[in-house]
Amino acid sequence: MPAGAQRPCDVAVLCVTPRSHYKKMAGCDCYDAARNAFTFPGGLPVVAHPPCRSWSRMRHFVKADVRIERELAYRCIDWVREFGGVLEHPKKSTLWLHCRLPLPCEKPDKYGGFSIELDQHSFGHKTTKSTWLYICGIDRAAVPEIPLNFNPVRKHQWEHLSMNQRRATPPAFASWLVELARRCGKGGAA
Repeated sequence: MPAGAQRPCDVAVLCVTPRSHYKKMAGCDCYDAARNAFTFPGGLPVVAHPPCRSWSRMRHFVKADVRIERELAYRCIDWVREFGGVLEHPKKSTLWLHCRLPLPCEKPDKYGGFSIELDQHSFGHKTTKSTWLYICGIDRAAVPEIPLNFNPVRKHQWEHLSMNQRRATPPAFASWLVELARRCGKGGAA
């Protein structure tokens, strides 16, 4: 690629925040609320962050349109399966049970999709943040190495973070997810 040339978009990142780190990353075609992930035409491996609030333990207090958020999650799963990539949600999200996604300890589903669990603290999140990933398009052995983080976490650190800090995807985790999606897209979905 010539110096100064822009890398063509080779990964779609769905459901990002307006000031997401992904928007600064080369090769990422980002869909925030203004761009509307429902308009994603397909054709690229995806990193999907569908809203998790309607799938959380606190879902009974959600004031947003749950129907739309749930439909978006279903579409993200379809896109991950069709084009390869990864869907990210908090550990124990009810999305897994509702859509019969394989749990991290289970074998791949009929789409070749499997789940893993990791902690975003490994990627620099300010506290522990257990996360489940649903991945299609590669074997477990092809998942990029997950870094180790030996920095201690203060007890009750979560309480001292703003809502944006809690929600934020650390830059290193965003980069790792994009690399994962690229690997998923190289051979197409399984």
